[in-house]
Amino acid sequence: MAGILLLPGPVATRVAVKQSSRIFLFSVTKSKFETAANYLETLNLGSLMYLHGRSYQIFVKKLPTEIGPILVTEECQDLCNLYEYTQRFNMVPPRSITHNPRSPDLKNMIVNMGLVAPELFREEGEAT
Repeated sequence: MAGILLLPGPVATRVAVKQSSRIFLFSVTKSKFETAANYLETLNLGSLMYLHGRSYQIFVKKLPTEIGPILVTEECQDLCNLYEYTQRFNMVPPRSITHNPRSPDLKNMIVNMGLVAPELFREEGEAT
């Protein structure tokens, strides 16, 4: 679950979590990702969305300003801290999200649906 929260950028997908892990997590199945994302959703840390019908799962993280009071609760304090979350949230999302060959319009779709502000999808090397 912390892997979802600490993935760089404002959104997380199963593939991005799987590829961004220090140890390749081949066992991150759709159902495991969905279970973890649903749990984080019940903690009010973000929301699980489905794109392309139900075939593509994406976890939209809450803004750091909204999540601060939640991370200090007993249920959430072991997942990550606010400083770490904020640092990761403001990073460029993994290429599997911003330049996804299987879904090249993923970035635009997320922005157009109003799930994430376009400035949170800046390209590598752009100023924050």
